[in-house]
Amino acid sequence: MDDKLLMSGLKQKEPKAFNLLFDLLYPQLQFFTEQITKDPTEAEDIAIQALVKFWEKDPADFDSFLQVRKFIFTIARNAAFDFLKKAKVQQTYIKDIAYSSTTIEEKQEDQAFYKLEMMRKVLQDQVEKLPGQCREVFRLVFIEKIPRPEVAQRLNISPGTVNVHCAQALKKLRKIFAEKELVVLYLLAALSNN
Repeated sequence: MDDKLLMSGLKQKEPKAFNLLFDLLYPQLQFFTEQITKDPTEAEDIAIQALVKFWEKDPADFDSFLQVRKFIFTIARNAAFDFLKKAKVQQTYIKDIAYSSTTIEEKQEDQAFYKLEMMRKVLQDQVEKLPGQCREVFRLVFIEKIPRPEVAQRLNISPGTVNVHCAQALKKLRKIFAEKELVVLYLLAALSNN
């Protein structure tokens, strides 16, 4: 498919055009963001989120495929740098905790465990509130750790749809917990290890 046909499909919000765009750009985006983040999983999420952000935008704002590509890669680059900043803050926080006295840590450990359990419960409740298929895809991918292509096959949906559901679920959860993002990211990791 040439660029003009692809742009025409994108401007008409055709899912087939988005799937083609996804197939064209996702591998490049994932590689690009992994070079920045050095984290394959985060790079995968960033690549998907960048494509979803484009899809949520009005395609009439773009005149060419080159503009679309530049927009998507800019979003991905910025998200990758944001990830690095957050990771640096998290590492500083972890180092600060390591230097605190063990007595204080022991007292706070019980409180922290209780708070984490409360946050985990809230997070699980929010996951339950996700729309049906979005919730199911989230559970299969992030909790049961089933590869995305297998999830697509299991649910009889396209791999692009699986990726869109994952990105939408993460976006909704991050929006709900915006003020406590590091805690939520930690909890998401904890949820996915169970």
